[in-house]
Amino acid sequence: QSQERRAVRKKVNETRKKRRQQSSETKSILRRHKASKPELFFSKASMCSISSTCTEAGSFDNANVTGEIEFAIMYNTSSCTLEIFIKACKNLAYGEEKKKKCNPYVKVYLLPNKSGHGKMKTSLKKNTVDPLFNETLKYTIGHSQLETRTLQVSVWHSSTLKRKVFLGEVQIPLEMWDFDDNATQSYNWYQLRSKVRDRILFSDKVFTPFLEE
Repeated sequence: QSQERRAVRKKVNETRKKRRQQSSETKSILRRHKASKPELFFSKASMCSISSTCTEAGSFDNANVTGEIEFAIMYNTSSCTLEIFIKACKNLAYGEEKKKKCNPYVKVYLLPNKSGHGKMKTSLKKNTVDPLFNETLKYTIGHSQLETRTLQVSVWHSSTLKRKVFLGEVQIPLEMWDFDDNATQSYNWYQLRSKVRDRILFSDKVFTPFLEE
């Protein structure tokens, strides 16, 4: 029995040591990324200031929203990275209806961060309402911070006059997302929705989420 207790104690100590090492490694990774890209890290206290300083700006129009977007979401614990795999869209609306023209690209934000530094974009695809992207967008962020974020994936048309046309979006509150479920990490099709302009409650702070560049 004495030997068994010692063996159990040894195993417990080894497990604790391993957890401390993993925690230390995670903190070290986050410190390095925070030093290189501090704009991607926000405390709850900073969210309010973000919402109060953002204003709607830029030139953009709205199309009659149709179609779907296919993407997958995964969290890489070893690198503390949220990875969004943008695969394709189908049946998009025309950005320029009269010309039957659509030059789509996908833009991603981790709300409530709407700063230019927090924006990720795919490449532009020309003259198609069924674009194929196969691109990966990445955010460095601690796992515990994900529950305070909402992933906003929007599709836009870029015209020759440098005007943007909104083609639809999807919002996913990451607080509800199961990163251990294979089904949620697989590619899925999502119906594109119109732009919602109502103010919503986010992590005890109220902000207006849809602010174009």
